[in-house]
Amino acid sequence: MGLSFWKPHDHLLWVLPLLPVAGLATWSGWVTFEEFDLLVLATAGGVALRHAADSRTSGLTWGGVDRRWLSTLCLTAFAVLVAVGAVRGVMDAGGWHWSWWHGYHEAMNPLRLAKGYCLSLVLLVLWLKSRQVNPHLASVRWIQGMAGVLATTAVMTLWERTAFTGLLNFSSDYRATALFWEMHAGGAALDVVLVMCFASLASAVTLAKNWRSWLGWISVALLAAYACAVTFSRVVYVGAPLVLLVWWLGRSWAARSAPAVHRPKWSMFPPLLALAFGLAAATLFPVAGYRGLLALVGCLAILLPLIPRLQQLPAGAAVAAGLMGVLVSAMAYFAAAEFAKVTYLVYALAFLGAALLVLVRWSLSSSAAAAPAPANAAADMALLALYVCLCMGLGAVSVHWGGDRAATVSVSISLALGLAPLLLRAIRLSPWPASPRWQVSFLALLASLGLIAGVLSGGAYMGSRWAQVEQDLNGRLQHWSNALSRLQSTTDWVWGRGSGRYASTSLLSADLKNRAGDYRWQADPAGGHVVLTGGNHVIGWGEMLRVSQRVSEPGGPVEVRFKARAGSAVAMHFEICEKHLLYHLTCVFGKRQVPAKPGEWQDHSLQLRGAAYPTRGFWYAPRLMAFSMAVESSGGRVEVDDVQLLQPAGTALLSNGDFSNGLAHWYSTSDHLHLQWHAKNLLVHLLFEQGVLGLGMFVAMVVLALWRLGLGPLRKDPMAVPLFDALGRCIGSLAVASLALRMTESQRRLIRFALTQAGSEITTLWGGTLPADIATLWRLAA
Repeated sequence: MGLSFWKPHDHLLWVLPLLPVAGLATWSGWVTFEEFDLLVLATAGGVALRHAADSRTSGLTWGGVDRRWLSTLCLTAFAVLVAVGAVRGVMDAGGWHWSWWHGYHEAMNPLRLAKGYCLSLVLLVLWLKSRQVNPHLASVRWIQGMAGVLATTAVMTLWERTAFTGLLNFSSDYRATALFWEMHAGGAALDVVLVMCFASLASAVTLAKNWRSWLGWISVALLAAYACAVTFSRVVYVGAPLVLLVWWLGRSWAARSAPAVHRPKWSMFPPLLALAFGLAAATLFPVAGYRGLLALVGCLAILLPLIPRLQQLPAGAAVAAGLMGVLVSAMAYFAAAEFAKVTYLVYALAFLGAALLVLVRWSLSSSAAAAPAPANAAADMALLALYVCLCMGLGAVSVHWGGDRAATVSVSISLALGLAPLLLRAIRLSPWPASPRWQVSFLALLASLGLIAGVLSGGAYMGSRWAQVEQDLNGRLQHWSNALSRLQSTTDWVWGRGSGRYASTSLLSADLKNRAGDYRWQADPAGGHVVLTGGNHVIGWGEMLRVSQRVSEPGGPVEVRFKARAGSAVAMHFEICEKHLLYHLTCVFGKRQVPAKPGEWQDHSLQLRGAAYPTRGFWYAPRLMAFSMAVESSGGRVEVDDVQLLQPAGTALLSNGDFSNGLAHWYSTSDHLHLQWHAKNLLVHLLFEQGVLGLGMFVAMVVLALWRLGLGPLRKDPMAVPLFDALGRCIGSLAVASLALRMTESQRRLIRFALTQAGSEITTLWGGTLPADIATLWRLAA
């Protein structure tokens, strides 16, 4: 609040970036409320106090936007519909009842969803007041805040992958969730954030005023590209490049009236270079691994600044420098071949020398003092010679790691890279700008392409994801149809079933064989206990609904003690695992049969055992620990109380094990079964909960915003393009859902066949062997 009072117009710089981390439900046990609510309210309080004391912000305008009455009408109408949906949800849940520990089925869940819109309105008012003072700064702060969301999400993804799988393990089926606790039962929170914020990050890069901030945003872009790659989400793989394409087209459209800027004569060279690099990376990675891929990126890092300088170098000097590079590198790499891993050292020294020359030339070109022409020519010759060393080093590094199978591919790529500067010099082309910012930005794009090539060809998991396109499409269409079939009356279709009622309706309307498990806190004279119910489906390790708590590292044997009461015999499962949300590593576990003794509490204990004990792992990327309990019997029901987790010395590892403080510190996870909690489409879910009126008003607001950002008065605003890009995803979701539900069965079969063929082609392409006939790729594109 103090920070907001001090810097009222910069509040988005911390409110938005903290969104991915200011939710500690898996530690606190809160579901209805979370720490982000407190952050928004505290920020609003500080900003409101400052504006109340500042005469410049008396009153409220809409920052020069015309037709504000239409926006007010839409926002108010949707607020009324949100309130109606919340009331209907509360009534459907059995009436109003206050509790800190309600879950997805009780009366507080509609309030949990309604408060999100209320908090967004609070942030809207704060932003409009900032825009009233300085419209341009308010837009820039929004862009930086959205890019900050992406930065925080990428860092959390980097931690999760480092801790649980390793950065370069792409064969495991572990899919990152960052710190979005909402994904404890599946969902696409991480995917949505990555796709919606990428355009803002691109705008932040272009708006950077100095090298320090620009390099910071470029670093965020590389981390975000990695985060996109490890989602293993086909939506992200398609959506993120599409977002960047729309962003580029939008900037070009917005800049039509701006003065023309200098552009390179051959503007198609950068896309062609990106395409060539992608094919080279996809071909090289299966035989040379990450060492070969890094060597390839290193060559491109020097090639980009070398080409514009090469045009000023005499032809004889260029040929002499190339021959010198061949001679020196041949001697160095042949000598290094006798010693293990010295090849890497030689390559690293050549790269460091070339990078130092590039940095010196960049610094001299930006300073007032220019180097004399002979010195420039000598530096360019040295840079060309070192670049040739890097090209030959690419082949040496690849062969050293991959052996003879890497020789043909790596030598071909090395030869093409080595001859490219001389060919471009001979025909006197300057294919891309000499701007250092452009070159580093393009290098970051190439590095991202290389990472994607590594993900697609470095592991079998993504290949299997592409092969499951038909199966997943069938399941998604059926799931959407099932969701809408639960709207059973005209009132349901008009007003919806009520906010927060999807999970309960799915649970009650599912057939007996597919009902998922459940858990509830129940008050009693002793303070309270928890009721666990197993699903009626086949229950394996990943199908159990777990009730969990964060614990410290056990460090040795642990004993579980608990009280249980069951009307029929039930098998209970207990575990301590290295686990964040949905995927586990090392575990100790145990199973206990609870006999049928209706109305009688029974004392039980068991030892948790396993091949190894869970550990925290690396100090710089510690793993999280979770103690979990679940019903292992299909359809079983048991009441549990006084749960204790004891080390040999008697140290207790659990908090609130007697549930006297409700569900504080406890949370639930469903590792594999997610459909009960999600409609798997934003607008289908909105139609279910708020009806045609809610969906129609939401779409109207999005369309109105898109019109103003694309063709209306805000089209030249700095935030117009990234916001247009982010909101366009909502219309895409609507189009996909509506078309899929309205297609005939023959049309669906045709699309499923096409997607299956595409999936098999992509699997073949990225499975490690490129198709022999390039016509296969052309057929796929067609």
